[in-house]
Amino acid sequence: MRMNTIWLALIVCCSLCIFEFAHSEPCFQPEILRLGALGAMCHTNSEVRPFPCQKAIDGNPNTLWTPNINRMLSGVPVFFELHLNQHVLVSGLKALQFQWAHGSAKTLRLVFNNDETHVLQIPEDFGRYDNWINLALPHQVKASIIRIDILDVHGMSFGGFAELKFYGCNVQPNLWDAWKPHREGYSAQYRSNQNSKEAMDSGLGEPSVSFALVLGGFCGLVLVLVLFCLCVFFVLREKSSKQLKESDYYSKANSVTQSAPLSVYGKTNEENLYEVIQDIAKSVIVENEPKYGKYGKRESSQRKLEDVLSIISEATEPRSPR
Repeated sequence: MRMNTIWLALIVCCSLCIFEFAHSEPCFQPEILRLGALGAMCHTNSEVRPFPCQKAIDGNPNTLWTPNINRMLSGVPVFFELHLNQHVLVSGLKALQFQWAHGSAKTLRLVFNNDETHVLQIPEDFGRYDNWINLALPHQVKASIIRIDILDVHGMSFGGFAELKFYGCNVQPNLWDAWKPHREGYSAQYRSNQNSKEAMDSGLGEPSVSFALVLGGFCGLVLVLVLFCLCVFFVLREKSSKQLKESDYYSKANSVTQSAPLSVYGKTNEENLYEVIQDIAKSVIVENEPKYGKYGKRESSQRKLEDVLSIISEATEPRSPR
């Protein structure tokens, strides 16, 4: 019974470890996130109609998002908010600014899920169109909503972003979540784009199950099955061992009581039966009680064994024939 409990506890612990690892998978090798495959949709409080914010995440550096310069000059902060259809681990941001004579972005505030905030500074040298801005976060952040506030600029204003890229890792708690449909409001956009060549080129589509996640789940399932088989094996082996001992003792007893000669190897049947009973008593009392140390239950088992053997000795003491 104790062996069964131990193996059951091991299986539960391993299952919990695998479950926890699957839900908190670390991002050891950040990569550029495929925003199209993540169903990325954006909105902003300021834009010029021919240059919407969606142009900044379409994977084409020749298109751009341009905010309304009048709104910026009025002192109203411009923001760019991105919505994804699943959580991601974000490690940093890469941005390509549009060349603008009046200035460039200087201070960005990144807000994740309307909760965690990070303020990042952009050097003035990176205001030119041919320079990608590479901004790393202090630590990885898990989010599905990313907001960029332009708090300050070099000069009077800036001309917007030609391209925005985030690098990090996808977060997929389990295999089923990877196939969930897009959030309500984005499904129509996905259906209209999934068959077009533009959608294929920009990577739009359902996020695929990562190979590492599938491999991890398979290995976890195999580990649980192996532990279960080992548990069954040890339980059956222990049970068969006990049955074998019992059958051995019974065969000895039967051979003594049913044998025709009055003595075996110089001993009477009663003496041989006494030895068999002693073996059975030792097996039942000593083996079935745990041995917790030199002065623990081992001594109580020994005393119990002595008491049983003394009773058996008195009851089965060989008597000389009359």
